[in-house]
Amino acid sequence: LLRCLAKKQKIGYKTFEIITTTFCNAQCYYCYESEFKHQTLNNETANKVIDFIDHNRCSDYVKIKWYGGEPLMNMQAIDKISKGLLGKGITFKSTMISNGLLFSEEVILKAKQLWNLYNVRITVDGTEHIYNATKNYKKCAGSPYYIVLKNIDNLLANGISVTIRLNIEEKNIE
Repeated sequence: LLRCLAKKQKIGYKTFEIITTTFCNAQCYYCYESEFKHQTLNNETANKVIDFIDHNRCSDYVKIKWYGGEPLMNMQAIDKISKGLLGKGITFKSTMISNGLLFSEEVILKAKQLWNLYNVRITVDGTEHIYNATKNYKKCAGSPYYIVLKNIDNLLANGISVTIRLNIEEKNIE
């Protein structure tokens, strides 16, 4: 803020963190969000977010951080906000914290082209057996572990970097 004032720049923000939903497709035993009331960002609120960013940004370029729950469980909000920002001529790039399961090839293409997604942080809690038990996904055909690994490969192949977070504890340290 003081640097902006000293340079007589517009006061505001360059980065905005947006929770698209508190719902998640995983049921990790360590998740603190499971105790909260589940909510999803709706169209009306998405419009308010677009206006808020437009009126409170300090530059022509902003960074968006998508998270939740699992942000991909409300892709409609991500689409709406991205289209709204582009419609107002706001240049942006985005990052996301995700469990990685819902990154189909179609979603990756949209993430790259519409959401300007350049990085995703995905948590891997161990090898296949431990990962699948820890994540305890609600609905998934096949091994979630291998689906997420394939999605990581596809993200990388599409120029979206991936930061892998490892949660280490006694039962998965080996």
